[in-house]
Parts: sequence; structure tokens; C-alpha cells
Amino acid sequence: MMKNILLAIAVIILFSQCNRRRTANHCFVVNVDIIGETTISSNMHKDHRFYKANIDLINNCDTIIHFWIMTCSWEDNFIFNNDSFLYFYNAGCDGNFPKLVQIEPNNKISYTGIIDIADTSTNLNYKTYKLGFLLIKEKEYDYNDDYHLLINEKIKNKDAIIWSNEFRLKK
Repeated sequence: MMKNILLAIAVIILFSQCNRRRTANHCFVVNVDIIGETTISSNMHKDHRFYKANIDLINNCDTIIHFWIMTCSWEDNFIFNNDSFLYFYNAGCDGNFPKLVQIEPNNKISYTGIIDIADTSTNLNYKTYKLGFLLIKEKEYDYNDDYHLLINEKIKNKDAIIWSNEFRLKK
């Protein structure tokens, strides 16, 4: 009888932990809102099309979320789900380094970026896209590591990618 009670308790704890992990994965949300087409002042990319986008990293969890992201090239932590002709435009900056960031429960961090479409011959009106955030947890990185190598490993292994809502880029 005691074995059955202990077994039942173990099963309940196991299922509650699985459910907790599943909930934790869904409580960190990436939301993309395309503002519209925009222009940049660069002769180098004059054939490209550009779209301004607001990206929100939303913590709907009941705990603080900590992660690493670059101070200037925060776009390095993001990937597009398809089409190799989509990039983030980055004008560059001084003092770019990994920074540990935290989002309090029920709060968000917002970034505004420019999506660079290199292949303007592609018809974008019928395609949907998603943006993946590469979550680099607090204990996954220290200053002695190669940050971009870690990013590339996460992409290769499809590890800890949090996908956004679907969005469209229209002409």
C-alpha cells in the first residue's frame, strides 16, 4: 500500500514538472509588428527594400528571465525562419559586447529594427515569416567564451529558439 502511494506521488510530481517546463517555454513570447516600408541613406544597399519592425520580448512567466544579448548588434540573437535574403540592417556602432539582460515577470523589452530584403525580385505578398530569438541563458556564456560561436551552435542545433508570431512583408 505504501509503495502505491509513493508511486502515485512520484507520478504526480513528474507530470507537474513536465507541465511546468512546457508552460515556461510558452510564457516567454516574441512578438513582431511590422510598421511599414522605410528607406535608409546608403548607396551600398540602394537595390534593397527595408521594413521597420518593432520586436517585443515578453515575459509572461512568474519568474525573472535572464539572457545574454549584444549591446549594439542585438540582431545577432535573431534568425528568420526561411529565405536567406532577409537580414537585419545594422549601421554599426562602437562598444559592441555581450550584455546580461533581465526581464521582470509580466514585462517586456522592445527593440526597433530594420529588415533588409536583398532579393527584391521575390514576391513577398503571399509569404509569412517568423523571427526566432536565440535564448542564451545566464549560465551558458561567460566573457571567456566566443559569443558568436555559441550563437552559431544554437542555430545549428536548433537549440533554445523562441519563435515569434507570423508576419508579412508587403510591397
